[in-house]
Amino acid sequence: MFAESYAAASSMLDALFALKQPFLIQEYIETGGVDVRAFVVGDKVVASMKRKAVRGELRANIHAGGTGESCVLDQNTKRIAIDTATSIGAEICAVDMLESPKGPLVIEANLSPGLQGITKATSINIADKIAKYLFEKSEIFSARDRDEATLKIFEDLGLSGEIAQQIITNLDFRASRILLPKIVTDIAQFGEKDEVVLKVEKGKLSVERI
Repeated sequence: MFAESYAAASSMLDALFALKQPFLIQEYIETGGVDVRAFVVGDKVVASMKRKAVRGELRANIHAGGTGESCVLDQNTKRIAIDTATSIGAEICAVDMLESPKGPLVIEANLSPGLQGITKATSINIADKIAKYLFEKSEIFSARDRDEATLKIFEDLGLSGEIAQQIITNLDFRASRILLPKIVTDIAQFGEKDEVVLKVEKGKLSVERI
């Protein structure tokens, strides 16, 4: 509900109090019925659009008749959207913002946003990006579970030394780089600041701390 004056707001609140209804008061920011939606997947904004409300409507929502067009957000606006998603623990969500003299103002974080409107406006296959992100996350969880299970087996069998350190696994390539299983880094106990020597030959790779 939109209150055009203090008196109108007071009347609305009286009615809500009488009906014992919860309410939230939000400052009205004049934007001409325009807002910005940033679609966050993981730690990235994968798509963004400006939405404009139809005449006589304050909300720019697509399902309420609003129209959307692709837009490019600056780094500050992207960071605000990502930080908003992170603050509520959401890895996939749409963050709606208003452009104001104070900078971008978040008005809503939508955990179940529609895909059709922003997909049509931006021509970006957001569903595909979500699917790829979830697949990568599941791969990480599966690898972690496998590593923990392998380590538990070694511990249960009382294996140690060279036997325990001979691990059979598949190589995980990420952008032509090899990602080592967590159990390997746990056993080797390498740190980010360690200097190492890589001994490489065809079919063989060894890593030693200097």
